[in-house]
Amino acid sequence: LPICAECQGGGDCRTANSVWKRHMKGIAFWYKGSVCPACRRLAENRCAAIPGVPEYEKGAWDWKWRMDVIISASRRTDLPAFYSEWFFHRLRAGYACVRNPVNPHRVARIPLTPEAVDGIVFWTKNPAPMLSRLEELERFTFYFQFTLNPYGRDVEPSLPSKGKVLLPVFQELARRVGRERVVWRYDPILLNERYTPAYHVQYFKELAGRLAGSTETCTVSFLDFYRNT
Repeated sequence: LPICAECQGGGDCRTANSVWKRHMKGIAFWYKGSVCPACRRLAENRCAAIPGVPEYEKGAWDWKWRMDVIISASRRTDLPAFYSEWFFHRLRAGYACVRNPVNPHRVARIPLTPEAVDGIVFWTKNPAPMLSRLEELERFTFYFQFTLNPYGRDVEPSLPSKGKVLLPVFQELARRVGRERVVWRYDPILLNERYTPAYHVQYFKELAGRLAGSTETCTVSFLDFYRNT
């Protein structure tokens, strides 16, 4: 491999330091061949200096994990609602393979053991499929981000009834895992001719009344349109 033009083989360059900084945030990775030997050796030595960090080498990727690893399950889809069976199967296996959404040719093998994972965050609008298997999560630290909004089927056509299904599910989940581990997301706040500020004030108050005693935290945000959505 060519010697880094910035450090001339000394290893102390922006590339190596970038690898180290990403490692300090929880994970460091680099593609084989993209870092000169000196830079890579420095990054490896720095990562290896942290005691108790297991190393995983799969395919073309090198992974070094610290103990502050949070699994987001998942902001790409409603995993508890649609893929809970797959998720529990991966927990039993102890790992999951995750495809990079930008480059689908890059697949990472993520360890899913209590020793490697510090916490799991579930993002969902309907965790009902997981209720009968919560005991399988007892080895992990976890909590739920439960989105419960006041919209009708014009906005959320595939959700079951909020009054008959989702509110009772929210209450049962909080009873089972503790209200401190169920965060209510009133999100996003959509404003139009039907869903006016007055409408949101009224229904937020009603939902808050129904959820009293079942959560300690509520997060809100307004609808934002992103460039790629």
